[in-house]
Amino acid sequence: MSNLPILPAIGDELKKNEKEVTRTVLACTKCEEQVTREYKEGDIVFHEPDGEICKSCSSQMIIKQIFVEIVKKK
Repeated sequence: MSNLPILPAIGDELKKNEKEVTRTVLACTKCEEQVTREYKEGDIVFHEPDGEICKSCSSQMIIKQIFVEIVKKK
């Protein structure tokens, strides 16, 4: 089963105390390590971003997914 976030339906409006945050999921090309970080301009799914190395095995990471998360404002 996937650990994907549940997103609101298209057209739903944000509440006053909410904001959208775009996130990128990186996956190692050799081991099963995954990391989620804030989206950076230029991120493209299935692209190997420069300087993104797996902390477990030092292999290249690949962008597996980009999604928008609804979070409460601080």
